[in-house]
Amino acid sequence: VVFYLIVSNTKDDSVKQLHSKDGKATFTLPVKYIPSTAREGKIIFAFHYPSMEPIRPGKAPENDEVEIYLSPTIAPDRSRANAAKNLEKNAIDQFNSNRPGLEYRIGQFGIYRMYQEGDPDKPDSLSTYYVFQAADGQRVWVKDPVNFMFLYKVLRTMDYQFDVQYTIAKPIGKDFFKIDEVVTALLNQNTTFQSPPTE
Repeated sequence: VVFYLIVSNTKDDSVKQLHSKDGKATFTLPVKYIPSTAREGKIIFAFHYPSMEPIRPGKAPENDEVEIYLSPTIAPDRSRANAAKNLEKNAIDQFNSNRPGLEYRIGQFGIYRMYQEGDPDKPDSLSTYYVFQAADGQRVWVKDPVNFMFLYKVLRTMDYQFDVQYTIAKPIGKDFFKIDEVVTALLNQNTTFQSPPTE
């Protein structure tokens, strides 16, 4: 099966659409947002947070930037939702110096279940992960890479229709639940579903 980034049949070439694998859901990128890629099967675009004003492609990352990478979910067992599930399933109970590449549990902070990867005695090498249940019930995986990295990376799915990866500039902060609500609201407001045939 081949997925295409489809340009609308209207004369407005700026309208981009992405269809789910089963063809029942269509995401239409709002005209004000300019995608930074024309690769098949993916739409990538960025905006300022919280104003939601678009960021034109090709600019250096900004301190208030959220960038979204949207693609169809190939199959539920291969969706981005599995990042959170697999982390929770495979994490060990504490750091093991014989297995330094594994994630280990460090506890709960509010709604976030927290994990780390790397030697806790070397804080500059640590990556921290946050897993939480979003407002729409989906599990969300957030990676806070080593301190010198500028972005948080987030993985989730939209009701198994679309896989979503987005990045958050670290100066925006760590209210991942609220940021996720903004991202998913934008995606949901611009997704239409095929109506079932009437009898």
